Amino acid sequence: MGNESNFEKAFESDMSGEKRNLRVWLINPPLENPWRTQGDYQLEQKRETRMFWITIAALAMSIISISLTAFNCYI
Repeated sequence: MGNESNFEKAFESDMSGEKRNLRVWLINPPLENPWRTQGDYQLEQKRETRMFWITIAALAMSIISISLTAFNCYI
């Protein structure tokens, strides 16, 4: 058993030695809420999209404000 390849080790054996199941390791952790519905997902996406655009608008306003402040200093 010590010289088995990693591929062979991935399969579990039953008592007769027959290879049966493939072991799978999770790369990503399970979801926080596995009972989340599609409606919950869509609501979350809508909320995040709204927050994204609010952030972009705030960034644009701050750039305009900084530009106007700098422009007024030279007048």
